[in-house]
Amino acid sequence: MERFLREAKAAARLNHPHIVPVYDAGRDGKLNYIASAFIDGQPLAAMIEQLAGDFRRIATLIRQLAEALDYAHSQGVIHRDVKPDNVMIDSAGQPHLMDFGLARIGDAAQKLTHDGTVMGTPAYMSPEQACDDPSAVTHASDQYSLGVVLYELLTGDTPFSGPPAIIIFNVLNQPIPAPRSLRADLPSDLETICLKATAKEPERRYGSCREFAEDLRRWLVGEPITARRVSQTERLLRWCRRNPVVATLIATVVLLSLTGTTVTAILWGQAATAANQAKQANNDLQKRQSELVEATEHAEKSATDAKQAAESERRAKEDIRHKAYASEINRAQHTVEIGDVAYARRILEGLVPSDGEDDLRGFEWHYLWRCCHLAKPLSTSATKEAVRAVAFSPDGKWLAASEGRRIHLWNVETQAHTRTLEGHQFQVMTLAWNPSGTTLVSGSVNPKEIPGELLIWDTTKWTPQPLESNGDDVMQAVFSPDGTRLFVAMVAADSGFGSPSARYFGFKGTLGGW
Repeated sequence: MERFLREAKAAARLNHPHIVPVYDAGRDGKLNYIASAFIDGQPLAAMIEQLAGDFRRIATLIRQLAEALDYAHSQGVIHRDVKPDNVMIDSAGQPHLMDFGLARIGDAAQKLTHDGTVMGTPAYMSPEQACDDPSAVTHASDQYSLGVVLYELLTGDTPFSGPPAIIIFNVLNQPIPAPRSLRADLPSDLETICLKATAKEPERRYGSCREFAEDLRRWLVGEPITARRVSQTERLLRWCRRNPVVATLIATVVLLSLTGTTVTAILWGQAATAANQAKQANNDLQKRQSELVEATEHAEKSATDAKQAAESERRAKEDIRHKAYASEINRAQHTVEIGDVAYARRILEGLVPSDGEDDLRGFEWHYLWRCCHLAKPLSTSATKEAVRAVAFSPDGKWLAASEGRRIHLWNVETQAHTRTLEGHQFQVMTLAWNPSGTTLVSGSVNPKEIPGELLIWDTTKWTPQPLESNGDDVMQAVFSPDGTRLFVAMVAADSGFGSPSARYFGFKGTLGGW
């Protein structure tokens, strides 16, 4: 509910042509609502293939969305869930940003998730947002997410894909593949803009979404863009920061190589007779360098193999847990359906996670758990004879049930037993309410070959009026939908159920009019 109200508050304060406006929000009885503008169009996610290769159209859409985000940021709202599913394209081709359910207003830090829960969509999440540090999520995070949307429109796919945990790991640790490696005809300046907006470090991105939009405008009109391509030196420095161990080993090898070369030069200059020894020393040094490089590569491969093996084992265990969970849920559902709720409860209790285990329970578990706790016996002081017939009143407020020759009434809302109707001499087999709920019909069967009874009860006085059963046992009664006719199925009292018959009665407006 707090997320719902926050979305209303966040969106209602925004007025921009590329943000879906919210007009009202409130509560109507048990229903909470947000009233927003109707967008006649489709989500951007449904148009990715349609836009493939139309680079100017893509740049225009992203520029308009960047301007919308810059406006939201100026109003103190950070969206935190920018993705194609949250962008509508109207019939005129204009984009509209929507769904502010995860937005943060100003410096508010409401805790609306359990500890350890990452808010957002992994494939479009910035590295600082993937770290689950709310204080680090700024307008730069929205810029990164919009940059990923640009990447997907340009290449047809997001930078990283797979299970959420793998995506988050790659977002935090792996460089984004160059867009032109996936689409060779992509303009290089557009690739540069995309890579700057999706830089790992927030300070390396554009200073604001306004600057992002302005660079796209420059590209559209043929002006030089402000973003510059990352040099090979910068790429090397960033790689060294991400891989300090390997970088240190390589630096050591280079230093050793330089040292060996210097020593060799000195020896060569001092005496020609030592040339062979210097050459041999250099060869030995190069061999050691090669061995060191091979050892480094082997260590890296072993670490990678171990990590992959551990990940495969973890996935296998998770797969077994998920399959076992699904099997137990199916078994619990079956036991609920056959009425063994006690056994179903024990199955569901066995699915509660132990300390340190992931909680696999979803809607289905909670639904079945509620099903196991919904049934409550109605209290009654009536005789313990078998119940042969039950019927709810049309408005659902009353429940009538037969026990032997008596009829009991309960108030459904309070579950209180309100009255007992007595008028039959034999076991009541059928109960029926007329559509207006003003009349209750009951029919009985006498097992000793004596005709059964058919009684009509006026619900205002609860006084019975007998109808002629024609000497037959009453097995079933039902009103026509308009309440003007009563249909009754009977069998002859002395036939042993061998001569079925049927009758109907017309209602003229009063009980005396049957």
